[in-house]
Amino acid sequence: MAEVTDEDAERLANRLAMMVSEEGEAANAGRAVAQLARRLGLTGGQLKEMFLHGAMAGRRPASAGAEHERQEREIAVLRKSLRLMESNYRTLEIERDAMVTQLDSMRHQAAASRSSSQVRYIIFGVFALALAGAGTIGWLVTVAENARVAPGATAGTALPGPVTAAAPTTAQPDYGPVIRRVGVVRASRAVAYRQPDKSAPAIATLQLGMPIVVRRIFASAQVQWAEVEVGSALGYMLAAEIDLN
Repeated sequence: MAEVTDEDAERLANRLAMMVSEEGEAANAGRAVAQLARRLGLTGGQLKEMFLHGAMAGRRPASAGAEHERQEREIAVLRKSLRLMESNYRTLEIERDAMVTQLDSMRHQAAASRSSSQVRYIIFGVFALALAGAGTIGWLVTVAENARVAPGATAGTALPGPVTAAAPTTAQPDYGPVIRRVGVVRASRAVAYRQPDKSAPAIATLQLGMPIVVRRIFASAQVQWAEVEVGSALGYMLAAEIDLN
């Protein structure tokens, strides 16, 4: 068989197509096909094989159809898996957002708790400093008032006039041994007398909490008295109005 070129194959196909035309043209096409086949050296069997091969080229083999169905099933499974993964991903995103929100809330609560604790500590510190300052000021005021106490005057008041008290002499009665202990006035307005007698003149009035030096404790007329140092003078107070340290 001579080599069949693409041009020969196209010419042969055109002649074959004309064989199904009208009667006159079909007869002419048949004679042309026969002449062209003989010129190309083609037999009837070869023409049949070429015709069948061309007709089967447009058909899909059974194996190709099965492979296509298998691929379709795999694609469907992959799509289903993809949808499931997308659903899981959205669920994880929702859980992540919820955890982030909860973490932010816990951080805010912790910050608020720390701020509240710091405020409480600051208030406690200020209160403690205020108490300490008040105590110090009170002690300084007490010391200052005690330093201004003089014979014939009340603590914290101006002196009405110079008052001199006689210093202890040998003629003074003996009230017992000198102990010289520091005491604290525990009466609101304790009076120091010139003599161990409530009818004696008062030389000073002492306030509650003032420190005072007690020289001795003795009894006179069935009453406990304390000999105290008031400024540069000696006075006598009821022992019940003094708390000895």
